[in-house]
Amino acid sequence: MAFNRIGFGLNRTQQISKQRNEVGGDCTGGTVNDHGIYRSHKFTASGQFTVEGGTSYAPIAGRKIGGGSTFGGLTGVDFLIIAGGGGGGDGRGGGGGGGGVVTSSPQFPGPSASVLKFPSTGYWPVVIGGGGAGGASCDQQGADGSPTSLNAGPGGQVTWQVDSSTDPSITSTGSGGGGSAWHSKEYGRPGGSGGGAGAGSGYPNNRGNSVAPGAQGYPGGHAQMASLQGAGGGGAAGQGANTTGNTSGGDGAGSINVTMYTTSNINYAGGGGGGGDTNYNTGSGDSAGNGGNPGPVTAQAGQNGTGGGGGGSYCGRYSGKGGDGVVILRYVL
Repeated sequence: MAFNRIGFGLNRTQQISKQRNEVGGDCTGGTVNDHGIYRSHKFTASGQFTVEGGTSYAPIAGRKIGGGSTFGGLTGVDFLIIAGGGGGGDGRGGGGGGGGVVTSSPQFPGPSASVLKFPSTGYWPVVIGGGGAGGASCDQQGADGSPTSLNAGPGGQVTWQVDSSTDPSITSTGSGGGGSAWHSKEYGRPGGSGGGAGAGSGYPNNRGNSVAPGAQGYPGGHAQMASLQGAGGGGAAGQGANTTGNTSGGDGAGSINVTMYTTSNINYAGGGGGGGDTNYNTGSGDSAGNGGNPGPVTAQAGQNGTGGGGGGSYCGRYSGKGGDGVVILRYVL
């Protein structure tokens, strides 16, 4: 594969893209999608990201280099790691929190990390966190989502490109389940994003719990004393909506819109909506559909592969499950 096989008449940007497409790394794992000058690997189930060696590659962008089987490494790898969303609470329950987010994308309102590099051949295990179960009876909080991680393996530690430091894993925190209106269970649970509080009848100023350290999301909403409605779950883009009366449950907080797997934005980690009394309106899940809508009959689950929070419900085994998490790795071909 010749280094100077560029194509006559292309401009400089097109030439660089053409070169990189010709020498793209031999990487496998997850569902692969090529879009523009990028290749993305999306994991919605646990697996492994594998970087293989090769021969006769050109010295483009620090990737595989010429000289037989010499390997220069895979550099400039963007990543998105989202944990499982929290389940919705039952019994005028709060919405579950959207899964915790760790990413190199500047589209995340929290702190963005350095891109990664994979300096050797081998594989790195990927663990996808499941969404938390919805509350199964009138006095149950939703369960927390599970963490998602990219881990050290036979290829070595996880390496940050900015300073070549390493870590044994990059982990996003599972998000908190929604609270219930019952005594001692009103509070939304903590996590990557916090679950929304259960309805506040008799218990003043129920709070959606704060997020885990590391700013991976936002808290769930609060429920005031007179409310018969659960508050919204926190999401990647903001705090879940509070409830101050009987008119409506709290809306789940918004997701983030990230261009990582395709050329279009995809929404991730929205909070679930708060449920409540059947005589009043319930809140809505994140508008992108990733956080589940609540309901007096059957609350919606958070969307799998996005870490959406589950919707809360009134009473009786109807709360929504949180959505499973996702890992996406993206590099220039």
